[in-house]
Amino acid sequence: MTVYFKYSFRTESFQDCPDYITCDPIMFVASRIKSRFSLTLLDEGEYYFDDFASFYYLTPSPVHVGSLSDEEAFKKRVKGRLLLCSGSILFDPEDTRLPVWKFRFVDVVSMENWRGNLQSSLPGLAKASVLLLRASQVVEMKENNQNAPYKFKKLDPPQDFRFTLSYVSLDVFLKQAQGLHRLSRLPRRELEATLRDTIQEREDYSQFDHSWLQDINERQVHEARALRITPLVRNPGRLLLTTERLYFQPMNNIESVPVNSWALSSIVRLAKRRHALRHVGLEIFLEDSSSIFLALQSPSERNDLQRVLSSLPAATNLVQNDESNMLLKWMHGLVSNFDYLMYLNSQAGRTVNDLTQYPVFPWVLADYTSTSLDLTNPDTFRDLSRPIGALNPARLQTFLDRYAEMPDDTQPKFLYGTHYSTPAYVLYYLVRRAPDYMLRLQNGKFDAPDRLFHSIEETWTSVLSNPADVKEL
Repeated sequence: MTVYFKYSFRTESFQDCPDYITCDPIMFVASRIKSRFSLTLLDEGEYYFDDFASFYYLTPSPVHVGSLSDEEAFKKRVKGRLLLCSGSILFDPEDTRLPVWKFRFVDVVSMENWRGNLQSSLPGLAKASVLLLRASQVVEMKENNQNAPYKFKKLDPPQDFRFTLSYVSLDVFLKQAQGLHRLSRLPRRELEATLRDTIQEREDYSQFDHSWLQDINERQVHEARALRITPLVRNPGRLLLTTERLYFQPMNNIESVPVNSWALSSIVRLAKRRHALRHVGLEIFLEDSSSIFLALQSPSERNDLQRVLSSLPAATNLVQNDESNMLLKWMHGLVSNFDYLMYLNSQAGRTVNDLTQYPVFPWVLADYTSTSLDLTNPDTFRDLSRPIGALNPARLQTFLDRYAEMPDDTQPKFLYGTHYSTPAYVLYYLVRRAPDYMLRLQNGKFDAPDRLFHSIEETWTSVLSNPADVKEL
């Protein structure tokens, strides 16, 4: 869908334009796409509360002659959404050429109801409802809708940003935002405890909206609070199980639909999982080969959900235990090596929904330089009787010598000092497929160029010789 706008906004360098945006009164074409905001743009442990339709108004510059007047700022306002989170406020403009702005509360100097001349240009209900946010730093993300390293812009002196809300009283927004701003000044332990209580109260108050049930004949069987787990993201919501479908209603509007649902007849397998080292996870496999990873509040709640779900008559395709069947299928060539290894990873508790326990594939080949492979030559293959760290005898001896020299009274002894799979190792391979995950994990940066994945051959050489590299595939 193509939409035409009256104004175009062009980003300039921060040094040339302290207000970030200059406006050209010309026609332009912009593609309307889904909001660029996602939970991967938040800091670790940050909670997304709500969003608000809003406009940003350019602030007249005190040092640039001929800068925009309030009337011009009103005419050339930027439409977008303000997102309120536990540790920051974000502004996501509709014009995807502009960056998403993130104002961390620790960088916010003040937030107040501004009463300047701009109000004379506003519609009646918006008068006296201009948010003035003063910040000493702003983080720019996803400019031109690209996954690029974040830009951390220091603002010295602190700069003012003006917004209006379209449908909500500014007093409502300010009450929440100023409260979170004050919390950001607390010691970390006290801050986390207060936020945890606030979030708990909010989620306890929330109820599932039964108007989203797809069939009036459905009967509720089970309801619980849950987290939906995807890579680097934990999205809270309400889980509802009926006689026909499984529903998940997020606590926020981050999903493309208000409520996700799956027919019980599409569920083919259930698997207990750990999440954050607790036995509270349940992965639900669907007939289209996708899966849903849910984390409940306790092991007993997880077990209750699994028991009830397994007992419902509508779950006609649910297989309780298929270990022997999968082994026989693999032995007779009915499933590929890839599918069988994925199945073994799943049985071991690994899932593509959690980078901390992502599926692991062993290095099988040991020759990545020959133009053709002799599959009858044992040297073509890696010795699968040994872990990666023990394949190179010289490096293994280095590990053993270090182990022998370790004192017994300071900490437990270790041989390798690193692991065969971590979130960073997973993203080492997937950085080009999921660059936003790397930016999330690396605090807005990509890893050093010489540490990014370049080739299988170079990676194999590294895992054989580098004392700090024992990763599998």
